Amino acid sequence: VSFTIPAGKTAAVLGGTGSGKSTMMYLLQRLYTPTNGKITIGGVDIQQIDRKYLRAHVGLILQEPFLYSKSIRENVGITAPEQEAERIEHAADIASASGFIAKADKGWETVVGERGVTISGGQKQRIAIARTLLKDNNILIFDDSLSAVDTETDAQIRAALRHEQKDVTTLIISHRVTTLSQADLILVLENGQITQQGTHAELCSQPGLYQRINSIQNALEEELTQAKAVVLFMAVSAIIDVIMPNMNAYAIDVFIANHSTAGLVGFVVAYALLTAVQVATIFGFLRQCGIVETGTCYLIRKLGFQKLQELPFSYYDRMPVGYIMSRL
Repeated sequence: VSFTIPAGKTAAVLGGTGSGKSTMMYLLQRLYTPTNGKITIGGVDIQQIDRKYLRAHVGLILQEPFLYSKSIRENVGITAPEQEAERIEHAADIASASGFIAKADKGWETVVGERGVTISGGQKQRIAIARTLLKDNNILIFDDSLSAVDTETDAQIRAALRHEQKDVTTLIISHRVTTLSQADLILVLENGQITQQGTHAELCSQPGLYQRINSIQNALEEELTQAKAVVLFMAVSAIIDVIMPNMNAYAIDVFIANHSTAGLVGFVVAYALLTAVQVATIFGFLRQCGIVETGTCYLIRKLGFQKLQELPFSYYDRMPVGYIMSRL
């Protein structure tokens, strides 16, 4: 494994479980010692840099950060207790944490419990990001520490970091391609080896793991959008199903009882409109279900075919038909 990240740039790492992503980051903080080769920062071998000094200037944010049974303010400010409240709150703004903190029962003084048991995974990650930003970091490492936040919040955090941390060298580990896409350099790790490296556009145009994952995630996003439409149609239909019986009851109790011709005409018109909306909703629901079903089947076939293409000839050579088809 060999690569260079220019100072102030952002590098990203994509790879499967056990490919060596986290090991690479732990080596950077001297949590592990390399058995051969070396890692240099500014041309200096990190083995020659004092561990305490190195870790004070290399911020590491883990996927599962540890929070103490203290207030949110104490958890954020624990790395720099002498910092003013304004700077602590600014770090929370960059980490997109200010919104949920403001909505908490006691705001900044809300106690999160041991390991942050009273808040969500995404909220824990944002508190950990804010906590790390208070340090004087030359290098920031995100070890899949944006995995629990939604894509919109993910984009907001990365945009804020680019604006506020221009001179900081950043390394991002993630399984989400949208998180990696704006990095200056993307590394693809497979079985401890760098199999691809380049920008998002370059890797999307090259056959390989990155292109496959990007294709899968884009397809899943499209499927999710279509599924949301199905849920919306179901919700509209359910609301109409509740409204129509109540309209009937109201028409009987008020318009018919009082012999109100105008009221009955209005009721008939409104009922006809609701019926038309209901029919359109059912049609839209069935159509969207068909789209989702077709898209899902296509995605399964596509993934299956990609997997078949990756298999060696020896797999097909077990049967005469497989031998012939694989050669054709």
